[in-house]
Amino acid sequence: IVGLGLHRPMTDAELAPLRALCDEAGCSLSQHDPDNPIDFSSFDEITCVGVVEPHQYAGFSGGVKGLVIGCGARETIDEMHSLPMLNTCGARVGWLAGNPFQDRLWQLAEGLPPITGVFQVPGYDELITGGVREAFEEAVSVARRLHFQVLEQPVESMLLRVPPSKSSNFYQASRAATYAALVDNSAIAVGGTLYVEAACPEGLGDGSGERACGIAMSLGVEDLLRRLRSPQPPNTVGGAQRAYVLAMALERVDIVLVGAPPIPPLAPLGIEQIDYTPTAELVVDDPFHQLPVLA
Repeated sequence: IVGLGLHRPMTDAELAPLRALCDEAGCSLSQHDPDNPIDFSSFDEITCVGVVEPHQYAGFSGGVKGLVIGCGARETIDEMHSLPMLNTCGARVGWLAGNPFQDRLWQLAEGLPPITGVFQVPGYDELITGGVREAFEEAVSVARRLHFQVLEQPVESMLLRVPPSKSSNFYQASRAATYAALVDNSAIAVGGTLYVEAACPEGLGDGSGERACGIAMSLGVEDLLRRLRSPQPPNTVGGAQRAYVLAMALERVDIVLVGAPPIPPLAPLGIEQIDYTPTAELVVDDPFHQLPVLA
């Protein structure tokens, strides 16, 4: 089962490697539907396969996130990406202890059949396997060691080169900027500029989550922050949270998208687009696995 969350279904070409593996193993292949999710309680056992790397809310991806969010019901995904969850100090990049997003993931997985984890940490040669919690914690310790680039002094500008696997649309590629701006001990100076180099052939993105993000972006930074920080923040749907996170980042730094086709929803947030590679104080070739932080 391919966990999609609220993103678009994978294309036949994207599914081809998975289909070949499934044909070889004699098993079925399907894609998650948030409006008709699978009841996993009826299975004998579950294996979660995924990548462990820094994540905006969960601290690190992996664990049971691919099951609870990737294969979850729309209502669950909306709850997990609500403004109250986003507004808590514990739900942030690289943070596990006291992270309410992470705690809720494990709570929602309670009572399910036994779960095995099979995790890849980018930049690490071995797969990490075992009971899902133990395998996840081991993978996090490896990712924490590999995926942060420590600097002694903040920089005024960064060029974040988003790899092809995460640059199909701006919704995904924008995470490079929000990770760099909002991580603890961020290495980008307040008032600095983050250049995000990403092709974004699908524009903002085609899934329901991406569409919700585009609608929220039309509110602009000031209104998004006011709603986020109000005593009773409004209800939102999954995907809209990315606009609010962008607003939080833009309160701190400027963001410029490099090398993508025109994406109209960026204008209300004041995100500029340019078609040339700028000069930056620091060039980061893979910001998801070399996230700059201060010592």
